[in-house]
Amino acid sequence: MARRNDMQQGTFRGVAFGVKSQDTEGGRRVAKHEYPGRDTPWAEDLGRKARTHSLEMILVGSDYMVRRDAMLAALEKSGAAELVHPWLGRLQVQVETYRLRESTSEGGMATFSITFVEPGQRLFPNSAVSTASEVGKTATAASTAANQAFSNVFSVDKQPAWVADAAIANMDAATAKISSVVAAMPGVPSALTDFQSSLGALSGSVSSLIQNPAQLAGNMSSSVNAIASVFASPLDALRAYDALALFGTTSDTALPATNSNTPARKVEADNQQASTDFMQQTATIEAARTSSLATFESSASATAMRDDLAERLDSLADTASDDVYVALMDLRAAVVKDLTSRAAQLPQISQFTPQATLPSLVLAQRLYGDARRESEIVQRNRIHHPSFVSAGTMLEVLHA
Repeated sequence: MARRNDMQQGTFRGVAFGVKSQDTEGGRRVAKHEYPGRDTPWAEDLGRKARTHSLEMILVGSDYMVRRDAMLAALEKSGAAELVHPWLGRLQVQVETYRLRESTSEGGMATFSITFVEPGQRLFPNSAVSTASEVGKTATAASTAANQAFSNVFSVDKQPAWVADAAIANMDAATAKISSVVAAMPGVPSALTDFQSSLGALSGSVSSLIQNPAQLAGNMSSSVNAIASVFASPLDALRAYDALALFGTTSDTALPATNSNTPARKVEADNQQASTDFMQQTATIEAARTSSLATFESSASATAMRDDLAERLDSLADTASDDVYVALMDLRAAVVKDLTSRAAQLPQISQFTPQATLPSLVLAQRLYGDARRESEIVQRNRIHHPSFVSAGTMLEVLHA
């Protein structure tokens, strides 16, 4: 009797029923693989099978016909519904089949044999554009445009030797700048050694490469692109690219002054400007590419990076050729879309002022429910004495 007392009153869509028996079927979906010449098969587990519940219901009494009709309507109604299963409790089910049986020998009673199936969820593959891959694609297109623009302008063909010497000096300054910004950042030692070796080979071949501007642009572009591989963190690579993008500016690399008072001098000046534009554009393009790989700790840091890159790409586009302008604007749009999307999913920075002097461990537990995040508070706020975070001190903290 105890087992019967534990059973619930069965209902489906609010229609009550009695029950004679039930069967539940389930299991795992298995793909059996048997291989020629091998005795041991492999059973590949493809996930749980959908459960089916078979119930044999009875409706009995003087009003059974009314209840029978109500049950028929409930069984033929579309969609999933709640079944209060006498043994298994409340379930969401979908009717698969039913069979109604009535007989003269069992007057005043209707018997239903019903198979219910697990409805599950209506989930389908979702197509979405990868904003990061779009940044990579537009960065490659912008790099190609910048290379072409450089090779269209840069030339030492049929020029005096001093024009070629000036061009070599400009490109030597560019490779020296690449080397210095990489050396100033915390790189991976083995990768740094390989990079410097490759850069040294490029520097040694500049005097011959100036005769082939397209190849020179390609080799320089590859070296700038390879900077990212030297660093364990994309954020370190971004700092290197930021420094390299200053090439040729008055605040950074002091290139010799030029004038255009003769045709040869004009070629010299054009070569220098082409070299400067190319290095600034390439460094910023690669910074944009690397931004799609960087992990930001807060929405504010991702937004700041977005705004900085957008402004720099705007500035470079204003003085670029038509093809480079279009490519830089496409890259700008991709960067803004990527970083805006990612910033929306990151924690926000807010201010918190403790009312009492507390250890940073206690603050982390109170703020996040996780004392292990203590170091995050200490590092972000440069706290010198983590055991005594003073009352009244305004702290920056991350909140989702």
